[in-house]
Amino acid sequence: MKLNNNVLLIGGAAIAAGAYMIYTKSKEKKDQLSDELDAAKKAAADAELKAAAAKQAAIDAKKESLNSLENPNSYASKVYTIQLYLGVKPDTIVGANTNKALVTKFPKYATITSSNVDAILKDIETAKTAASQMSQNKVTTDAKQSAIDYARKFTAYMKATKNVYAELTADFKAPILEFDNFTKNYKLTGYVYQFKKGERFGQEVGKYIFYANDGGYIYVSKDGTKDIYKIDPKFFTTKFL
Repeated sequence: MKLNNNVLLIGGAAIAAGAYMIYTKSKEKKDQLSDELDAAKKAAADAELKAAAAKQAAIDAKKESLNSLENPNSYASKVYTIQLYLGVKPDTIVGANTNKALVTKFPKYATITSSNVDAILKDIETAKTAASQMSQNKVTTDAKQSAIDYARKFTAYMKATKNVYAELTADFKAPILEFDNFTKNYKLTGYVYQFKKGERFGQEVGKYIFYANDGGYIYVSKDGTKDIYKIDPKFFTTKFL
């Protein structure tokens, strides 16, 4: 069967058009896939950059934390503490003023470095402890001396003032002492005597008050006995007959 030329031409055109459509769609698909791949690649690269930036930020933050004043273990914080102790501006900068003050306090150090900062802090703590102990010792010594002075003045007042007596403001367990002829001093017997609140002492009532240097206590004797009683004068109030 013979086909006329028009039919053949139409058929060929149709085939060509179909092929072009297939080619066009295929190319569009490839272009779409390529674009999607490029977008995914870019997204992955961006994510990687963000992750790297976040990691670096964390590292920087850690470094900053390690060197910040908020971290007591940081070098800057340690320098700050030392400067406060030395009495110089606490700016964490180890300059001439800091070094001068450091040498004055601790001559064995010329400056502050990361290798000796802990040793300096340890010496500071040692110095603080020693100063605190000295202060405590002074307070204790002052308190003891004050007690001795008060006992002396109390006794002098009781001896010099007529018609006065001392009255206990509370019950008091007084250690009993006896005179040691060998040492010429009073010594504890190991016994105590319970005086009651309101009991009176003084020459006017037959209980003699005299002072012996015994850390701020007064010694009391009673008529008709050799016993001596050791009483804290803070438990007395003075009254007139």
